Amino acid sequence: MQPCTTLRNSRIYRWKCDIIKRIKLLKQGGIVIEKNLQQRPKGKNGLFKVWNQRRNAVVDLALLGIFLNLVLAVTKLVIGVLDESSAVESDALNNVTDCAFFIIAVLGTIWSEKEPSRKHPFGYGRLEYITNLAIGGVVLAAGLEAATDAVGNISSPPDATYSWNTVIVLAAAMAIKYLYGHWAQSTGHRHNSLLLEFLGHHAKINALVSVLSICSAISYIVWNHVIDGYIEMIIAIIILKVGFDIVKDTVNKLLGQPLSREKTQEIYGRIKEEPLVIDCHDLIVNNYGAFKNIGSVNIEVSRHLTAGEIYPVVHKLQVELYKEFGIQIVFGIYAIDVEDPMYKAVHKVLEQFKEEEPSCIGCHGLVIEDGHTIFCDVVLDFNTSRKEAREKLEALLSQHFPEMETVINIESEFHQ
Repeated sequence: MQPCTTLRNSRIYRWKCDIIKRIKLLKQGGIVIEKNLQQRPKGKNGLFKVWNQRRNAVVDLALLGIFLNLVLAVTKLVIGVLDESSAVESDALNNVTDCAFFIIAVLGTIWSEKEPSRKHPFGYGRLEYITNLAIGGVVLAAGLEAATDAVGNISSPPDATYSWNTVIVLAAAMAIKYLYGHWAQSTGHRHNSLLLEFLGHHAKINALVSVLSICSAISYIVWNHVIDGYIEMIIAIIILKVGFDIVKDTVNKLLGQPLSREKTQEIYGRIKEEPLVIDCHDLIVNNYGAFKNIGSVNIEVSRHLTAGEIYPVVHKLQVELYKEFGIQIVFGIYAIDVEDPMYKAVHKVLEQFKEEEPSCIGCHGLVIEDGHTIFCDVVLDFNTSRKEAREKLEALLSQHFPEMETVINIESEFHQ
């Protein structure tokens, strides 16, 4: 019996058990982004099912979008040439540009789901954001071209021969684009695809563009006024605005965006449900694509606990937070002694600083090391001088504890 007992107590055996648990966890849960954390896959192989469903949804809708836009572009181009309408021709060009969007969307979705490699261990999920940047660039280029044509058509209005057939075709195109946009947005929300949601939003913008083209046609048919150049300029401005928004939103995601305050407090609340956890701070979540969220958080525990007592709690939290919120979290530990008289005295001074300093959001991570060094973290808002706040706190601590050294770490809030 002794060899068997030795095996079960060995480090290799424990590692093996831990790996098996993590593999089972991967098959039972999925990872989702903050915007839709509650849409978690359930059941065996749930994550892989969601990956396939998401990819199929993007590809199917993109192919349908390519087909619809080609049909609309050819129809509008024919009508624009026959009626000599630059506004309708501009609308047709917009549909051709949309085809490029959908092709890029398909390629970006396929590339973003490549398996992690040694060079990119976090996977390729962020390629979807690069795809959005490429789409934004195409939109901006199309908007600039439309604006250039509009200036020429305003200075030298072209001849136009609109008919009610034009209005009917444009109205049908408007209805198709709006319905497609609504479908794409709802599907994107359901499958957690920001790309699909953007394509749906853009399709609705195209429906608005068709409305403007209809206004240009009706103006000519009813009042014999040619306003194609002005309508084309409005269309160009709309396209430029959409392109700018795409680039801005994508850059924000690449730079990193915080969790909402509500979601942060929900995660904190779950962690503090564990009896051994005194408090928790510094939650950071990094997103590496639609199905990859990795984060860290610091917890305060009693310094009298052993590593063997802390580890089961931390491991349990890692597993449950992954299943509940879809985030792989690494834990940092502050070992504190809340009953220590020196801890209580320093904590009281920190509370005083928080009340006197409007920019101070909170203080935590207070550790007294060897009776002569004070370590603490101070969270400040972004509208203050960190140097001045640090000097003020150092002076306050030196006033009350002249024999102690102070090490102050200035932090910011990582949530909204």
